[in-house]
Amino acid sequence: MEEVQRMCKLDPAQEIGIAAVVELQAKPELVADARYYVEDGKGEVAIVVHDRWQQKGLGTAMMRYLIEVVRQRGLKQLYMYTLTNNSIMIHVGKKVGFTVNLHEYGVTKLEMNL
Repeated sequence: MEEVQRMCKLDPAQEIGIAAVVELQAKPELVADARYYVEDGKGEVAIVVHDRWQQKGLGTAMMRYLIEVVRQRGLKQLYMYTLTNNSIMIHVGKKVGFTVNLHEYGVTKLEMNL
C-alpha cells in the first residue's frame, strides 16, 4: 500500500511522472507511464509502455524527456533496471545513452552519467 501511495503522490522536488494518453472510442486510455525517483543522489528511471504502443518511438521520446528534466534539475547520474530478456528496453536505454553495467539473476542494470 505504501508503494501505491508513493506512485500516486509524487514529490516534485524528488520525482516526476509523465503519462501518454490517447483517445480511443471517445474515451482516454493510458498507454504509457514514465517516471524517475531520486535515491541517494541518483535518479532511477522506470517506464512502462502498453504492448500495442511499443516499438513506435513513444518510450524513447518519454525517456529523452525525462533525461532532459533530470539534467535541468542538476542530477549527475541515472540508472534503471530491466529484465535481461527485455531486449526492447535495453535497446531504448542504449539508444538514449545508457550503458549496460550489470547482468545478475535475470536483471540488467543500465546507467548514464549526465
